[in-house]
Amino acid sequence: MALLKAVKNIVTHRKTVEVYMFDADEKAIVKRDPKDKDNNSIYQQENGDEGYTVIIQKSKAGGTFKQEFDNTLVIIADPNAQFTAKNNNQEIKLTNPSESSLLLHELLDHFYEEIILRNSPNLNPVKWHSIALRNIGSLVRNGEDHD
Repeated sequence: MALLKAVKNIVTHRKTVEVYMFDADEKAIVKRDPKDKDNNSIYQQENGDEGYTVIIQKSKAGGTFKQEFDNTLVIIADPNAQFTAKNNNQEIKLTNPSESSLLLHELLDHFYEEIILRNSPNLNPVKWHSIALRNIGSLVRNGEDHD
């Protein structure tokens, strides 16, 4: 129920979020120029009319980027990404790949927690992702691989 309440808070909030999802091998074009926290361009512009080509490091499955005018851009660049987790024996394993839980991670852990609620990203950067992963029977993230 917590996931649904959090999603409802996003849907009814005045801030806007744009979501782009791409396969890992797909050439990803977005319409906005995502900026990092220091207002630097993250992606390179290619053919000004077409948009911005997404260049995400192989270690990143996606990102959430605050834009001007209360808009936020969410990019999922590898929907089949897996993340480190520990099983009951504390052995390092991987989570199940899950496009929907990755989307919930970006929307809830980053857009909702950091941008809407203005919580520090260091509090628990994978809280919602772990809830979503648990719902599909996956091991959950411990956050050690999150930067």
